[in-house]
Amino acid sequence: MAFQISLSDNQSCIAREYDNGITLEGDYEVGLKSFVTYNSIPNVSQALKNNLFHLFKYDNLGNTIAGEKLDIPDGTYELQDLFALIKKWAEKFEPDLEFKINKNSLKVSMFTKNYTIYVPPSSVCKLFGFTAQIRYPPGKVWESNMIADIFAINMIKVKCNLVASNYDNLNPCDNTLYEFPLNVEVGERIVERPSAVSYYRVKTETIYTLIVRITDQTDNLIDFRGERITLNLEFRPIRR
Repeated sequence: MAFQISLSDNQSCIAREYDNGITLEGDYEVGLKSFVTYNSIPNVSQALKNNLFHLFKYDNLGNTIAGEKLDIPDGTYELQDLFALIKKWAEKFEPDLEFKINKNSLKVSMFTKNYTIYVPPSSVCKLFGFTAQIRYPPGKVWESNMIADIFAINMIKVKCNLVASNYDNLNPCDNTLYEFPLNVEVGERIVERPSAVSYYRVKTETIYTLIVRITDQTDNLIDFRGERITLNLEFRPIRR
């Protein structure tokens, strides 16, 4: 007999324990019927390690003689929002700080008059396309060597511990139930109801633990900043 399990949580890893177990009479398969939440996914945060902006002054020997650091609040930002935020912060000590985006190449250029911009691994400049662990001295316009990649998440994957029958690149035991592109604006509702549900064999005869993980295209858990996630799984016997 077919049945459904509905899950709702404000975490992107949803785990449920069934003490008595859910016994499946015969071979079953499972598919995602629906997925609903809001796009509150941050693109700048401490967890993502891209929330810092550093300015330094060095002497002729390379020793630091002055330094300033901006800790950008976690949030979802457009490119121009970040430019404006950093420039406002730097007004008192580096008023000549400039950022520009080339709309044709999608590369960012930046300029300082007095301070060196340092890009550590946790720098927001990585989103602008600049290489980490490099210093960009003052008095010159520097252009990023890569295009700006302000939104790193472009796919949402719904994964389930009850299946292990798919391939993800070279991984032959992937447990993705469904994946879809993130194509709504910030703050908008994400509603995904597959028109044709894909079903995958359940690898157990009794369900004691059900774990659903919501990840990006690189299998990292997505931070929805506490937004409620609601999804529905359908289980049905495998027809022979």
